[in-house]
Amino acid sequence: MELAICSRHQFPQLLGDAIIAALQQEGSVCLASGDTPQLAYRYVAAQYQRHPFPLRATLVGLDEWVGFGPQDEGSCQYAMHHDLYQHLSLRPGQLRQFDARRTGDALEEECHRMNQLLAEQPLRLVLVGIGQNGHLGLNEPGVAFSSLAHVSNLSETTVRVAQKYFPQSTTLCQGITLGIANILASEKIIAVANGAHKRDIIQRLLMTPPSETLPATSLKQHHNTQLLLDDAVFHVENIL
Repeated sequence: MELAICSRHQFPQLLGDAIIAALQQEGSVCLASGDTPQLAYRYVAAQYQRHPFPLRATLVGLDEWVGFGPQDEGSCQYAMHHDLYQHLSLRPGQLRQFDARRTGDALEEECHRMNQLLAEQPLRLVLVGIGQNGHLGLNEPGVAFSSLAHVSNLSETTVRVAQKYFPQSTTLCQGITLGIANILASEKIIAVANGAHKRDIIQRLLMTPPSETLPATSLKQHHNTQLLLDDAVFHVENIL
């Protein structure tokens, strides 16, 4: 796992330039929602508005709260549409996402559909954030590294942290997500974390061997992963 550290001011542009390069190439690209990449997405959108670049990649959604969709403020898809997708000239079929508003067996069908898509169009790049409990997407602690797309039961930490995305207190129980195995099958992974509140989990990640109790440690088994941190996260005296 390659470690890259930059200033908090450089972070959005460095990440944004990597996204722009990926979007211009053929293949599937999976981009996570969340606070960490938000400014990078806005940078990408601004660059595209100034000087449109070719969009050759197919965009694949990483995860979503069960029961929510792109019209629901607080959903992953709502955030991605607001920060990035609506600013790009995407063709029909160029964006592939879970329909998390389905229920019962239909949710399992969504997982099968996404697994089938990735079997036919393998991921070239995954951008994923490191959650405060070490989750990747909505792969919570304890998930098997062999997991494919699945419905996950959300941890208390994830439910608590997620409230900031919603305009009011919201009940969340489950998510639908690409699995660890889907993520690790990508040609390249960029994992990101920024802000002082991520110091503890990044220290745990760097010090812990691969363990299903800490999903982010699965990245150590991948041959081409970059961990991009800002200088608010990484302080040598605290990490090493």
